[in-house]
Amino acid sequence: RVYEGAAHNTPCVLKEFNESAPVICRVRDWVATLPADAPNAYVIDLGAGFGFLSMFLAELLPPDRISRCVLMDMTYANRGVDVSSGSTSTEHIYNHGAWRIPLHTLKIDLKKGKALNQIAERVLRAPASAGDARSAPAFVCGVHLCNTLGIRAAQLFNENPEVTGLAFVPCCFPTSRHLAQEVVYQLGEHRFAAKDFMDSKAFPSNSLRFTKWSEHILEGIEPGEKGSKALE
Repeated sequence: RVYEGAAHNTPCVLKEFNESAPVICRVRDWVATLPADAPNAYVIDLGAGFGFLSMFLAELLPPDRISRCVLMDMTYANRGVDVSSGSTSTEHIYNHGAWRIPLHTLKIDLKKGKALNQIAERVLRAPASAGDARSAPAFVCGVHLCNTLGIRAAQLFNENPEVTGLAFVPCCFPTSRHLAQEVVYQLGEHRFAAKDFMDSKAFPSNSLRFTKWSEHILEGIEPGEKGSKALE
């Protein structure tokens, strides 16, 4: 499918693959370095939407090392709840045959205060399998994480040792309303204000503001003594 006005008439799936490629490459590298005795890892796809990233990963990751991809988005219907509805269809996930790596959807509103705790309790800390009480390694990913969702993804990584890798692509920085309200953000030990990336005199273009926003998120990510972080 080619959306109206798409650059160079690029099919949607190719556009999404191009934007997901850095995350896909990073996850493949992580999977290749998993210890041989570690439980099979899994992927958490935050703000998954239609699910392109997880669908790509299901075809490109080794199924003997990745147990599943968990797609999380507030626009899904709750599976198994008759009265639940959602604006994003999951028919293509569940009704068109099996994926090489199973895909599962969860209705999660990452902006809600309890969302990260719910993910930690119900997903991250769950036993790897019926015969293995250990928690499986989790790779948290996200493409097009808008506004403060990038901070929420980084919080999930910082607060849960079960998350062994975080790779995401921010979509946009917060609106100017945060600047007017003098909002201050706290991520790990890093504290910064909206004016620190939205001051029009210091950052006259949206590109500069977006870069500074991304740098502040990176500053707040805490990978631990043996970990590393990078802005690509």
